[in-house]
Amino acid sequence: MGDRLSRCLRGCALLMAASALAACSRVVVGASQPVAAVEEKASVPVAQLLIEPNRFPPQYTAAKLDDGALDRALQDIDGVPRGEVVTPPTCTPPVMWHSEAVGVEGVDSATASRLIVVVMRPVPPLSSRLEQLRACPSFDVGAGEQASTVVVTVLPAPPVDADDVYAVEQTVTTAESERTVMTFTAQVGDARVSASWLQDPAVDQADTSSLDALFRDAVVKLRRDG
Repeated sequence: MGDRLSRCLRGCALLMAASALAACSRVVVGASQPVAAVEEKASVPVAQLLIEPNRFPPQYTAAKLDDGALDRALQDIDGVPRGEVVTPPTCTPPVMWHSEAVGVEGVDSATASRLIVVVMRPVPPLSSRLEQLRACPSFDVGAGEQASTVVVTVLPAPPVDADDVYAVEQTVTTAESERTVMTFTAQVGDARVSASWLQDPAVDQADTSSLDALFRDAVVKLRRDG
């Protein structure tokens, strides 16, 4: 009787030990999974997300922009020179102080038109900028002889593989000239790419075929490499 009880106790002890070991094994295996889950993909440098100059249409001689030229190009796209007062103030384009930006510009010398592609990261949601554009069908910039009026027309967004996208045409009119800017913009994650066609003075219809093709290529590169 004693031996039988002893064997039973030893068996129960072994069973409990095996169960405990199995439970420990499950804990160890389960604990290894969150380690892999918190690993983050390293961010790709913004410069590597920018479409190459040789991808521009052949009539647009293209080159990457240095910081100064990029800043001037962004002012041309927004229609607001740096430091000028916008009326109403709520229409002032946002300045992405905390974003890294790179750009490339192509110039068609025969028509004095330009194509500009810009990539920025990180950026706020694209919807906030679209809401501002819709709320500002026109606004004034500066005063006196340098004053200008910007008329904004939101266009149907081109169908591309992006989280958000919009298209807008802006006409910038001064006492001496009129400039047309058409911009397609898309956002993928925390990165944004825009392609713009500009002509100053505006004498031709926008080169929408070149703009559309370049924008689509730029979005594909951002989606693929970003």
